[in-house]
Order: sequence, then structure tokens, then C-alpha cells
Amino acid sequence: MIEVEKKFLLSDEERERLLEGAELESERTFTDTYYDTSDYALTTKDTWFRFRDGKCELKVPRKMDDYDERAIDQYDELLTEQEIRQYLSLPAHKTFKEDLEYSGYRSIGTITTHRKAWRKEGFGIDIDYTDTGYSVGEIELLVEDSEGLEEASRKIVVFAQKHQLTLTPVRGKFAEHIRVHNPEHFQLLIDVGVFPASLKD
Repeated sequence: MIEVEKKFLLSDEERERLLEGAELESERTFTDTYYDTSDYALTTKDTWFRFRDGKCELKVPRKMDDYDERAIDQYDELLTEQEIRQYLSLPAHKTFKEDLEYSGYRSIGTITTHRKAWRKEGFGIDIDYTDTGYSVGEIELLVEDSEGLEEASRKIVVFAQKHQLTLTPVRGKFAEHIRVHNPEHFQLLIDVGVFPASLKD
């Protein structure tokens, strides 16, 4: 599946408009630990590898354009060890985590999130609150193949505009973690075009 998503920093009024008539589907708390190499081989390519409550997930961008030139993020999601091993070209000597460590992957940060997941007019809406007090909203659609990407992106933009949301780049949860805890890494991601300079503000 391909995840098509847009993040928003929501005011109280925007959140109220967005969630009016929405159905709450779930509420949960989870912990993400992100991994990368010492030279940030993954994140500098807008590729995000994490363990969420012990389960591995790798999000790979559909295209590598400058972050501030695309309104909507599009990622392939790899959700099995086998898929991720193949993508990372990991050796298969020991356990998954041992092979990650052998290949130079290490933890670059951990965050805990409380998420409320809603459904409205066919869109998934997540409202996240992190253990550091940062909150971000996300509107998303899942499509089966690349043929549906353009239409899904258009639908998200129209849906956001209908609710009077501002379509500007915002820091996701882990981007905020990097900005606070590793400013040099954050600046590197700006320098290579993963994040726009405006996210520093």
C-alpha cells in the first residue's frame, strides 16, 4: 500500500471544524524508536525506519523532490522484516536487530505518542500528542498503486480546503524531536532538501 498524507498544526477552531461529524475509530498510546546510520543515510533521503512498539516499519518516499515543493507526502510502507532486509541490503547472519547493528544502524531517538484516530468522508484523520507536548494532525488516504496517487493527493487538498486548513509544510512528530535534540541533524535535512528552511521557525 502507498500512504498519501498531509500534516497540519491545528488551532482549536480548525480541529473542531475538521472533527465535526467524524467518527472516532480508536485511541491508543505507542512508542516509536527511529534508526539510521551515523551519516544519516536514510533520513537524508526522506526515508524513515522505526520500531513501533517492537514492530518494524520503513517509509520510503515515492519521489525525492524538495519538501516545500510538494503539498502532499507519498510513501511506500514496508512492514515486514523480509522487505526491510531486502531494501537495506542487510546480511542475514543473526537476529534482525543484531544484523541492523552490524550494518551500522543505531537508534537516533524515541518518542511516545497518544493518538486519536478518526474517520470522516472516507479520510483517515489522526490527532497526535507526544510525550513532549507537541501536537500534530494528519489527513491520509491509502491507495493500492501509483495510478491512484494524483487523485488521492487532489482529494486531500480539496478536503483540507473545505475545512479551511492551511496547506503549508509543518514539522512531524519526529522532525520536531530532531529539531529539539539534534539541531545539526535537523540542519542537514534542510540542507539536502528533505525539510524546507521554514520548518526552523
